[in-house]
Amino acid sequence: MNQTLHRALWNPLRTIDGAELPPGYPDIGFFEVDRRVFPREYEALTENELGSSALSREWYARNPSMYTVLLAGDEVVGYCNLMPLEDAAYQQILAGTLADGEILPDMVRPFDRPGPYKAFCCGVGIVEGYRRNGTGLRALLRGVWRRWVARAECGCYLSELAGVAWSDDGRQLCERLWLHRVGKHGSYGDVYCAKIAQSDRLPAGSMLRRLYELYRAKGIL
Repeated sequence: MNQTLHRALWNPLRTIDGAELPPGYPDIGFFEVDRRVFPREYEALTENELGSSALSREWYARNPSMYTVLLAGDEVVGYCNLMPLEDAAYQQILAGTLADGEILPDMVRPFDRPGPYKAFCCGVGIVEGYRRNGTGLRALLRGVWRRWVARAECGCYLSELAGVAWSDDGRQLCERLWLHRVGKHGSYGDVYCAKIAQSDRLPAGSMLRRLYELYRAKGIL
């Protein structure tokens, strides 16, 4: 049994808000997870398409809470970056004309005021061993859900969600979240999106359907 799988069997999984990470972790941590999960993609794609560790630090400084971090014990084994964007940048994502490495820090919105937020699923990564039977992904998505539930208490709600899938795992994740394909990205992959207000017919229990029902109950939608 390899060391990663051994730890996965014995360490309980939990999630934290990105703002709870120790100082210095975002400098390299998310890119280390990505390189372990997507080695072929990191060889094939450019820094402009993927972003850089320096840019990731700037994103994190702008809004650390857009990251949900998956822990096994005290080890970071995954993350989800659900990046709230200014509308113009979000529309460029949908049009397939904005690459990850072109997302400037001032395009990222902090959670600083009530109202709708359009988010781009900029990155999801779970290291080998913690993807077994989908356990790590389920725990990570539960953490993402809980944080949007908490934000609803302050009047911040998710109105639209987009993603760019440049791997088979990415396409499967978009389909699992019930995002629909809207076209090709100009540089790489496929663009997906969903509007929460149109999620009433999604399967009961899906994350977007649950957010729809929560927002309806609170009179947000």
